[in-house]
Amino acid sequence: MLWLTVSVLFPEAMVIARHLQRTGRADMLPVLKDFVARIRWMEDGERAWRGIFCPFLDQAGACSIHPVRPLLCRSITSTDPASCRAALNQTEESEAPLVIMNMVQKQIVESIFIQLATSLQEAGRDSRSVELASAVSAIIEQPGLEEDFARGGPGGYMERIRNN
Repeated sequence: MLWLTVSVLFPEAMVIARHLQRTGRADMLPVLKDFVARIRWMEDGERAWRGIFCPFLDQAGACSIHPVRPLLCRSITSTDPASCRAALNQTEESEAPLVIMNMVQKQIVESIFIQLATSLQEAGRDSRSVELASAVSAIIEQPGLEEDFARGGPGGYMERIRNN
């Protein structure tokens, strides 16, 4: 189960929103908006403590957008879910448990994310990241955001996402 806040670049959110629309799952909008309202101002540790999971997890705990999942999700390479849970649930007094990860895969995916952000910036596009559910719900709800992004220039669409 994923408790971490997932940040995406705008093109990633566009791909996920289109995937939901293409697969008839745009009806997730109320779930996404509720999730965004619930986690606003929460740290990952509090989300874990409250048991607020990623809104894209299905009833079995599997990723419902796996084919188009964000780069950040692709970089989560833990080979031991129990150690991840323990690390997220740690108290400040305790020492963080070791989380065994595939570091090569993690570094490759993080490099891809950085290169994509750099390429967006070089192309005159906004390269800031935004919270996944906020961006996807805003794109579904406000179709003009994609055109604003494609035009480039100042990221007015980013403020519309954050205020959605």
